[in-house]
Amino acid sequence: MENILTYDYILANSVSVPETIFPLGANYEDLDESLKEVDRKRRLNIANLLAPTPIVWVHLNEFAIGKFMVTNREYLVFVQSGARGLEPINYDSPELWWHVWSILYKIQEVVLPYKTVSERVMEDVQNYTGCKNFVDAYIESLKYELMRVINRTEGRVPMPPLEVFERVFRFVRYKLRNVLGEEDEIFSDFSESPYSDLKMFQEDLKTLLKAANEGYKIMADRRVAAALSGDAFIVEPPLFFHRFFSACKATKTIEEPIPLHKVLYPRDWKSVQGDAKGGTPGLVPWGERPVFWITFYEALAFCIWLTLFHRLYERGTQITLPNEAEYECAATWTPEEIRNDMVLDSRKKDILPWLKRHKGEFHQYFGREGVNLFAQSWYKDVLEMTSREIGSDKIYQLVGFGWQWMLDRYDYENPRYRGLRQASYKRYTQVKAKSPDGKVLDVVDFTPFQGTHASLYVLRGSPEIIGGPGLATRRYAKYPLRGYENVGFRWVIKEV
Repeated sequence: MENILTYDYILANSVSVPETIFPLGANYEDLDESLKEVDRKRRLNIANLLAPTPIVWVHLNEFAIGKFMVTNREYLVFVQSGARGLEPINYDSPELWWHVWSILYKIQEVVLPYKTVSERVMEDVQNYTGCKNFVDAYIESLKYELMRVINRTEGRVPMPPLEVFERVFRFVRYKLRNVLGEEDEIFSDFSESPYSDLKMFQEDLKTLLKAANEGYKIMADRRVAAALSGDAFIVEPPLFFHRFFSACKATKTIEEPIPLHKVLYPRDWKSVQGDAKGGTPGLVPWGERPVFWITFYEALAFCIWLTLFHRLYERGTQITLPNEAEYECAATWTPEEIRNDMVLDSRKKDILPWLKRHKGEFHQYFGREGVNLFAQSWYKDVLEMTSREIGSDKIYQLVGFGWQWMLDRYDYENPRYRGLRQASYKRYTQVKAKSPDGKVLDVVDFTPFQGTHASLYVLRGSPEIIGGPGLATRRYAKYPLRGYENVGFRWVIKEV
């Protein structure tokens, strides 16, 4: 497959945002009267939705942000880079997955509350400190999930012997050892297979998945339970093992390793080729739609791969995920040239940039049950109506098309941006900025929160059906070792 992701292509599909000072968050009293009127008329409860994000003035350096969310077609180029063996780095390179699991982004411990069949609240404590890279952590997360779903049944489904778990997951790591990047196989945990033939592995795998599927059926709603009864792979561990076993059968020997791209790719893709030849009549072609169902680390890996493949660090440049301030600035604010004694008015912030463009209903196509946003009949119109202009360029899909992974961890210890207001947080003092009434603004020099104790990553972008209006200030957070049906991403380009 042709590598369309040249650096010229990336630049042409990005919009430059100059260095600026802007208000992160929004206060209800600053909203345009037309929006307040809609709020009262439709009972949207916008005041409560804005309460978690009161304004903090922040300074941002210049950056460029992707015009669109990353598409299936673009992401397919990334996945196929492994099959093509692209140099200097590709999807199957262990170095790539070490990068995304660096100290800056790795999670150490996750505590996931869950309910048992009798409604007891329990905690699943997951430890990832010993994981070598993202792939290693992802494999470990599958084991945690299988055990948790069986534990939730409170004994209704017997837990398989621990040695079965041990053999199965040791074999997974053995077959994926090339991407785990073991430097010395003599001392590796994965130096030999725990099975002498694939049939032995298949028997152990059946034992695990039978117990897990029974657990999923007991705990799932009717729709999910019916799908599981029909052998549909709609939850992550069974889907992964379906792909993994298929890849194992394609190898010539039990010892032959499996490349990562054969088993790890977006969960809604029909195969490693995606759905490039298929698609649903009446909908936007598969390749043009945003890629969903990928973890935070897979989204970050796409960006780091582009940086390393195009040797951008040598130019002092990087491609990465946006932080939430960059994202919100692009979605809501018209940057002004930074100068001393500049006057900044938070009332100019546009948290619903398309409200004045259309006389139809408030949500347009967002939040309407039974409406497919990607129908060809209106998709281009919706793109244009919800676009945002910066200079002579436009940015699309900022709100309403899906949540999007941000580079920030979620700081649960400091809600309402309290951490940014602390005296210890770095201030931007190169120029003085004032409010319209002459008060000097307290401006912070924004950096994304990366506290290693935090295990959830921030999402922005408000998908089409979330309950309530899709304000550009709304935040969410998710566990980064899973992909989700309405979570995608876009890139930013900036100095290292």
